[in-house]
Amino acid sequence: MSSFDEEEVLRSGISGVFRLHSLILKIESLNELSPELADIEDEPALPLVVALHVHEYIHYLHNLTTRAGLGCLTDILLLVQPLQAQKVDDSMGFGADDKRGVQLRATFDSLRKLKGYVKHIPPNYKWRRVMRWEFSEVSPSQSLVPAVVIDPEQQVEFYVTAFFDDDTELQFTFSPGLDFITEGIAYEIERDIRIRAGVAESEADTHTPGFPYLAFGPLLEFLAGCEVPADQRVVLGTLALLAPSPSVALTSLSQLQRYEEGTSGAVMFTAIVNDILDGFENYSGLFRDRHIPMFYKIFEGSELLSKGLQVYEKLLLKGLDVRRQRQFLELAFLREPMTIKNFKNIAANLLERVVFQGKPGGELEIRWEGAEGSVVDLPADMREAFAVLQSCIHYVQQHLKDTRFETQEPLRPTPCPFSGACTVESMAGKPEVCRSTPWEVENIAQDGTVCIYQAGVDSFKSILPPQPALQDDSLPI
Repeated sequence: MSSFDEEEVLRSGISGVFRLHSLILKIESLNELSPELADIEDEPALPLVVALHVHEYIHYLHNLTTRAGLGCLTDILLLVQPLQAQKVDDSMGFGADDKRGVQLRATFDSLRKLKGYVKHIPPNYKWRRVMRWEFSEVSPSQSLVPAVVIDPEQQVEFYVTAFFDDDTELQFTFSPGLDFITEGIAYEIERDIRIRAGVAESEADTHTPGFPYLAFGPLLEFLAGCEVPADQRVVLGTLALLAPSPSVALTSLSQLQRYEEGTSGAVMFTAIVNDILDGFENYSGLFRDRHIPMFYKIFEGSELLSKGLQVYEKLLLKGLDVRRQRQFLELAFLREPMTIKNFKNIAANLLERVVFQGKPGGELEIRWEGAEGSVVDLPADMREAFAVLQSCIHYVQQHLKDTRFETQEPLRPTPCPFSGACTVESMAGKPEVCRSTPWEVENIAQDGTVCIYQAGVDSFKSILPPQPALQDDSLPI
């Protein structure tokens, strides 16, 4: 994607990774919140580990409880059948027809608006210490009326210059969407937890890349024309993720939030907030009544994926309900000191999660964490079906480029997310293919056992019958 990461990956340094939509939340071995540590409150390293877990959990919540996250998920799943059809066409020597091309462009455009994008930052760019940021809108509005009122579906883009401590600078362009805003919110909360745990404020950002993490606050303060404290940054970012266009909402609300109570600006700010919240309530009903049934139609060709979707549906419905009850649920992590107990209690009361916990020696433990009576207590076959669905979505995402699928060139190597926890991999002697191109795995176990990732790829292939082209090219909407 023309975004912050082509693999739909959100990172907290190198210690934590969250893969959007496949809901794969991986934590490195040194940052495990093991049960035996829960009663140790004075261990200096623990608050830093908790901060990492909170950071990744915020991404997880945004994926399942915001309009931007749910909209991106919908777009990704809408691409499943067209991708399958294109791969069939490739193998049969047919090209995609014009009608499908129009639909694909519309879906990719929607993803671009919701996720945001960045241009002109070199790949693998090594950020130095940023001393100052300069922002300007690419197409500034001439109207005094906020953009969110004029057209909530548009997209706002910014020119940015980062000035470094070695007297160099970097100029680039970006539009804030889900990727930028969720990283900004998660980092604000992570930073607050670390500072409250004793990290000096002057050292809190020392090892943090400038973009996107350290650009979020300065962008909001540029738009507001004044200082914006951490809790207000979180509120503004959250509202943006609940709106139809994150970039438009973030820009408009930040520009208005500085006005004092009783002024016309403050009145307009309140009106826009109420409109966003009411709009999200309506969107939630639409998502429940139309989108989730549509997802089942997408996967109806695979009994296993449909079964896994039942688990995903439970998470989606609970996420919508939690957001309805607690519109700014992120603020729960900005209150009392964030100990292991506090984090686990808050997370259990919000939304259960599956953690891919790294272990020493490259092993991996996959475990569900949450309250009793939730998805955590579902039978093993349901959780296994969900893992197959995770693999399928992960596989689909490997094909996504800026405005198209990659179905003819080799896919970029990436490890199987289940590597280290897979018994099939272990029985097969841990072949390299599992750590580089898991979609090429095929019957590597001598006894014929199929691994989770192969099951996901095989299930993807079973969604549509293997024919030269779809009989009905229309997307299931």
